[in-house]
Amino acid sequence: MPITKCLIQIFIRDLDKSIAWYKEKIGMNLITRSDEWKSATMSIGGVDYDICQPIPKWGSNWLKAKRNIGGLRGIFFYTNDINKTYRKMKSKGVKFIKDPFKTPWGEYKAHFVDPDGNEFSLCAGHFLTKT
Repeated sequence: MPITKCLIQIFIRDLDKSIAWYKEKIGMNLITRSDEWKSATMSIGGVDYDICQPIPKWGSNWLKAKRNIGGLRGIFFYTNDINKTYRKMKSKGVKFIKDPFKTPWGEYKAHFVDPDGNEFSLCAGHFLTKT
């Protein structure tokens, strides 16, 4: 049976604040929301993200999830024009911790954080090819 979907989970501290931030600053679309489970599915570029505020109701893993708020996520958002996208995001108040730079392998990157300190990369110029 083939895998049919991938959902990326991002742990946050405040569901309402994060939904607004990801919509306004990044341009994600809200797909579903569960106030009972403190989570929302959001989408951009054909990829879905589960924005979650860890709560005790989740069971034994909620504290582990809470400790995973903030830090490097290993999530890359690609654009055709990094400088234009960077300026637009920055004008919307997105905090960049590293301005656009060229990597040794020819990709252009910039690093930004959400309100909870989750770190992401904005990228252009290098796309993985199918093998």
